Amino acid sequence: HAIVKIVREKYLQTVAFENKEQLQIFLNELYIFLVDQMHCCLHKMLHVDPPDPIPESFLGSAQLKHFAKEAEMNKDYKLATKYHQERLARDSNNAEHWFDYGTFHLLLNDHAKAEECFREAIAVNQEHIYSLILCGILACMNERYEEADNFFESARCFEPSSVLAWTIQGLFYESQERTILSEMAFAEARKLQTAAETLKKSLAEVITDKVKVAEAPEAEPESDKKDQPVAIEEPEPVTQESPSTLSAPSLAGTGIGGDTILKAASGTTNKKRRSSVKGIADLTKTADINEGVGTPMSQEEPVPAAPNPANEPPPKETVSPPRETISVCTRSIYMEAAKFLLEFNALQFATRALSHEMISNENGLSCEYHVVLAQLYMLHEEYGKAEESLAEAGRIDHQNPDLWALLGNLSYTKENYTKAKEYYERALCYVNDAFDMHTICLRLGSIYLQEEKFQSYKSAKSTYLFASQRAPSSLSWLGVGKACYRLNELTNAEDALCEANILSNMNAEVWGYLTMVCLKTGRKLEAEQTYKYSIKLNLQNKQLLDEIHQLQKTLGFGNPSL
Repeated sequence: HAIVKIVREKYLQTVAFENKEQLQIFLNELYIFLVDQMHCCLHKMLHVDPPDPIPESFLGSAQLKHFAKEAEMNKDYKLATKYHQERLARDSNNAEHWFDYGTFHLLLNDHAKAEECFREAIAVNQEHIYSLILCGILACMNERYEEADNFFESARCFEPSSVLAWTIQGLFYESQERTILSEMAFAEARKLQTAAETLKKSLAEVITDKVKVAEAPEAEPESDKKDQPVAIEEPEPVTQESPSTLSAPSLAGTGIGGDTILKAASGTTNKKRRSSVKGIADLTKTADINEGVGTPMSQEEPVPAAPNPANEPPPKETVSPPRETISVCTRSIYMEAAKFLLEFNALQFATRALSHEMISNENGLSCEYHVVLAQLYMLHEEYGKAEESLAEAGRIDHQNPDLWALLGNLSYTKENYTKAKEYYERALCYVNDAFDMHTICLRLGSIYLQEEKFQSYKSAKSTYLFASQRAPSSLSWLGVGKACYRLNELTNAEDALCEANILSNMNAEVWGYLTMVCLKTGRKLEAEQTYKYSIKLNLQNKQLLDEIHQLQKTLGFGNPSL
């Protein structure tokens, strides 16, 4: 019946053919048409359309690395693994991606997996010095000494001018009691470092001379000088010195050393630092960015004077010299190695490097040494020893921002949030940044939110905005959203939470706060959708869940299960 219908409707053939020749021609045309239609049907049934192209993520490799480090700081290792694996999925031929994944496994003490990652990095780039060094360290830890020697030798050959490669090879030779080779390696490292310091000093002098020549005023003609009236000299106005330039009493005998000088931290320096976040659109229109975190100068308590048993006249306050335009490296080769090894979680060799620093330093140990030693103790979770090292560092140099950052981390780990807040605020007072500003801002902002005060919410907003400007992440924008919500700035809160959702749409807490914003703005459908997402992503914050349920019950909508 189908063929008869085709013959009648397509070919309009309703009567019999007059002869066999016409019938044969018609049958040929009909056969070709039916075969073509059969092929079309089979093609539609068996052909698989290519999948839609996956849209490229706007997040770059550097941002994913930043998110991974942030997750490591929060000890969310599952999320950190996800970000590292995403970097590798995008580009497995990048040695840096394998190296970062390997250092992450070192943090987890998974040495076998770490070595596998470092070997992958070397397979991609045979001249990747850091991977060669860490492969050598892991081989040494597993007592494969000949293999370790080959890795260190390769790193040194690929980059003969590397102070780090020579120093770590010297540490390895010393562990093997090959004294002559270790001394030769250390001597070469010192020679290379001296050459680098000389070059930096020369560059600094050249730049300084050029600046002086450019700023020097042109000599005025003598005739112009005669016509000018004699200027009356006026006394120079007295300017208030910043806390970072005032001298402070010794910290000896004060425990950690932070309480004695903490109250001298000025809020004005904070104002300069926090005012830089005004460039963020819309969110900063209502933010009181210029409000400092620290105590105002007028309300500060005086710093207690050091005891003077000999009744000698008190020393005059001295102002520290201005910083150089180009910093000149003054660390020893062992401190350089120790900082590298700590950064990438190679703790065994870091201990050896610090031991050499302690033995070789004839002029006394520096503040930096005690700070790095405290970092090592904290990674080993020996908090008592870390506290002692930080106390000694404070006695040597109380103006080191890394010192205050570590004091804050130590107090935060012990859940002493009052002290942690004071130390973090002091770390933010300095012009020079501490070693992990992002962590400081996130933790300080969370402490402000816990205080549940209006002024604390404003400080939290400023702190999180500062972190979002420096290195935006889902957590930093979530903090801005929380603070704005508590300040009842619902529009700003929604904008910040949307920014957080763009950077990571798998954060259940972001969806939870979006639910409360939608509830308060009366958007029933969106409130239900965001609530479903927060439950789907397994929101663990019980306090936030209870607050959402209470708000849903009060307003009478937003929960599909009711």
